[in-house]
Amino acid sequence: YLQNVKGLGALDTGLLMLPGALAFGLLMPVVGKLYDRTGPKPLAIFGIISLAVTTFLLHNIDVNTSNTTVAYWMILRGISMSFAAVSAQAASLDSVSKLEVGGASAISNIISRVSGSLGIAALTTILTSRISYHAKAISTQLISAGTDISLQSHQIQTSAFVKGLDDIFLIAAVLTLFGLVPALFLKKMKMESNE
Repeated sequence: YLQNVKGLGALDTGLLMLPGALAFGLLMPVVGKLYDRTGPKPLAIFGIISLAVTTFLLHNIDVNTSNTTVAYWMILRGISMSFAAVSAQAASLDSVSKLEVGGASAISNIISRVSGSLGIAALTTILTSRISYHAKAISTQLISAGTDISLQSHQIQTSAFVKGLDDIFLIAAVLTLFGLVPALFLKKMKMESNE
């Protein structure tokens, strides 16, 4: 979106995304301290709900959305991700002994990477079909209005791409809420160390 629709270069896109990543990184130790006080469940529930809300906000992107707005939404997502991810990761590692932490961490990272890749592949497939759907719908509307669309193919594709992204963010927001189910069962474990 930032490069294809807004025309930003790779560096400018990275700089625009940087505040969200910084928010995530800076809040990790804070969430860790909160985890010690409250346990994982309230942090994960807050993180997942706020992540769903901020993902839904991205559903409102259009061709005129300002870069500042996108950066703000990404900061909110970074904050949400820190609560959701750190609490869940800490709870998963808290449930194993000190001797098993290395292996558990590696398995957790593998599962995270593989599931993330599968999710991206699935959403990309859906995005492609939604872009095609929206391009056809926009073209049909313009033709019905008597507009010559031969000179507007770029605008049609751009509008269809943005509408497809809106659909993907809506789907992602709904899917995020499914994370509440396992979050309800998170608890802080007290493991005996096997040293």
